[in-house]
Amino acid sequence: MEKGGNIIFAELPQIPNVWVCYRRPAERDGNVERLALDSVELNHVPLLEGEEKLKMLTFQHNKICKIENLISLPNLLYLDLYDNQVK
Repeated sequence: MEKGGNIIFAELPQIPNVWVCYRRPAERDGNVERLALDSVELNHVPLLEGEEKLKMLTFQHNKICKIENLISLPNLLYLDLYDNQVK
């Protein structure tokens, strides 16, 4: 699944039911400290590959009910989960 062609979501066979999110290098280089994954129908926080420099992360308007998979983000300062609800 792709969001705008620059962000790719994939499910790894070794980790079933957990999405992994990758940003294309041009997308990451354009804003290495900020990532918005708003309104993409996520029901959990995906694993974020290559995003160690992220400081701001938004998941507005999704279906996330549990905060998880953020261990690989040591510089994260701001997490926005506005309007996440299971419908």
